[in-house]
Amino acid sequence: MMAAAALRRLNLEVGEHNRTPVIVAAVSFVTAVVLLGVAVIGPGEMQSSTAAGSFETKTITNAKGGYVFTAPASWVTHKRGRSTTLFSADRDVVVAVGPAPKGDLAAAGEKIFDSMTATYSKVRFLGATKQSVGTREAVVFSGLGTNGDKVRLRFVGVTFTDGGRNYSMTAFTREASDPDQVLPRIETILDSFSPSTR
Repeated sequence: MMAAAALRRLNLEVGEHNRTPVIVAAVSFVTAVVLLGVAVIGPGEMQSSTAAGSFETKTITNAKGGYVFTAPASWVTHKRGRSTTLFSADRDVVVAVGPAPKGDLAAAGEKIFDSMTATYSKVRFLGATKQSVGTREAVVFSGLGTNGDKVRLRFVGVTFTDGGRNYSMTAFTREASDPDQVLPRIETILDSFSPSTR
């Protein structure tokens, strides 16, 4: 019931153009969320990252998913079908990218949020907004959840349309992680995302 209430809230807030603050303007993909349930950020001490503004990048293409984007060069990439999952070197940030459910972006976001409530415990909805991501209209939502290792995580999901298809990106970080370290890397992925030619 908590999941259903949160989903209704997501749709309501987006429908009313509520400008609830979203903690990190980042981004989700339904099947990747399930994979992340066991992969995301295990117990242990956080490791410090390099300076927020200085990091090398690499280009990642997922031919099955039909998209390409730029990501931090030190991050580990796993492709599984149309989804791509990225792990920061210290595994304090995990990002899932891929096609989103068809139809209205708010409805697609609800399906993604629902997959999180099925994967994580103590999920708390923090807010949702409609906003522009570059030239694309998007729905951005955020929340908190606890993984199987009892680590409290913050997640931010973005569903957006590009090239006539819906896509999603979801970023997971420790609840106490430094936004100045995380945000530039997430923005690099989202801002560089584009459909690839097949």
